[in-house]
Amino acid sequence: MSADTAPQKVGTTHVASLDGLRFFAFLVVFLFHALQSNARLSRFSAYGALGVQVFFVLSGFLIGGILLDLRRRSTWALGGRLRVFYARRSLRIFPLYYMTLIALLLLELVGLDAVGGSDVFFWNASYLTNVKFFLDGEMNGGLSHLWSLAVEEHFYLTVPVLVLLLSIRQLSWLCVATWIFGGVGRAAFFLAGNDLGWVLSPLQFDCMAVGIAAAILLAEGQFLGLDLHRVLQI
Repeated sequence: MSADTAPQKVGTTHVASLDGLRFFAFLVVFLFHALQSNARLSRFSAYGALGVQVFFVLSGFLIGGILLDLRRRSTWALGGRLRVFYARRSLRIFPLYYMTLIALLLLELVGLDAVGGSDVFFWNASYLTNVKFFLDGEMNGGLSHLWSLAVEEHFYLTVPVLVLLLSIRQLSWLCVATWIFGGVGRAAFFLAGNDLGWVLSPLQFDCMAVGIAAAILLAEGQFLGLDLHRVLQI
């Protein structure tokens, strides 16, 4: 990839019109954690967990838009496109994330443990927090919210190659298949009496697929026959 073919900017992770939705999602997640211990308000706080799914939809939309933009870089090889994507993601996420985990370990070494960092360090550092919760059958500890970051990382590892290699039609039908799989999987765990099956990444990818479908609709003007102009008129 030469300097003359590289664009000034590839995609964007910020859409100003979505800031209000981001705030709403943050607010309900915050209330979910803040009100869990309040018996009178716990019923309301249970709905706050839906804010995480809103974030997942937004993530699918924004990352899907970046990858669809990379698809159009016809002069770039697949490896070059993947390097651009992963370099941007790594610089955006890894430094702050691992600095936080290490800082918590250091606090524990001096006797200021507030969240139990060392016993789950491997799971958090390898982005397997959600897998640990599933295996343990419970979500506990002050770092329990990191399960959603594990889902995001698994999404980053699996989706880019699919978006860059599949045709738009194939990608669209894959979104539909992901929705069906997510619904069937959640129902199966519910009927089996497993309350934590939903934390596994494949059962959250249906939310990301909603965002990807929206990104396809915006970029291509249609999604499996659904016309963008008709959607905007609704």
